[in-house]
Amino acid sequence: MDQSIFWSAFSRYGLLAEATHTAANGTVTTFSVGFVQPDIMMLQNDVQSSQPEIEYQTADFPVMAAGIRLVIAGDVYRVQNAPARQGAGHFSKVKVRKMPEEKCIPESK
Repeated sequence: MDQSIFWSAFSRYGLLAEATHTAANGTVTTFSVGFVQPDIMMLQNDVQSSQPEIEYQTADFPVMAAGIRLVIAGDVYRVQNAPARQGAGHFSKVKVRKMPEEKCIPESK
């Protein structure tokens, strides 16, 4: 089954966000991501926190790696871990951390 049909449906109904990566050489890559912030329990379930993560089509951004800077919906995030492929590998997930000290500077058109 072509799993990309799900992605286009998610996009059509506004369930995906746009992520942009600008490489050191200036190459800009834009791709769609599913963005979630699941709650996690820490310190013997005494503290609740959230860990934002994104899911994306692996082929849309095959160079994903820890430390990469992404702009998602106007906010700057850093990828926290190596991608974890889901199922047969069509989709991958990574944890991201919002970088409040970094500002997204819109590109001039």
